[in-house]
Amino acid sequence: MKNKKCKVISIYSPSGGGKTTVTRMLSEKIPNAKALYFDDRNYDNDSGIDDLYQWFENGADINLFDLRLFAEDIE
Repeated sequence: MKNKKCKVISIYSPSGGGKTTVTRMLSEKIPNAKALYFDDRNYDNDSGIDDLYQWFENGADINLFDLRLFAEDIE
């Protein structure tokens, strides 16, 4: 995507909050839009987090997630 301007829209809500619905609607309205879904990858397992409950009990340090693959997808 060199020399092209792009915008990234991040959508957050709890499970069932309508993220996918809003993303699909935006993708239909914005020309050349691409949608990436966090759930399409196993960021927890890929980051060595085998037990999300234990991760939560240990303080839920978001910095333990390795998001390099997500960054590559955005690129």
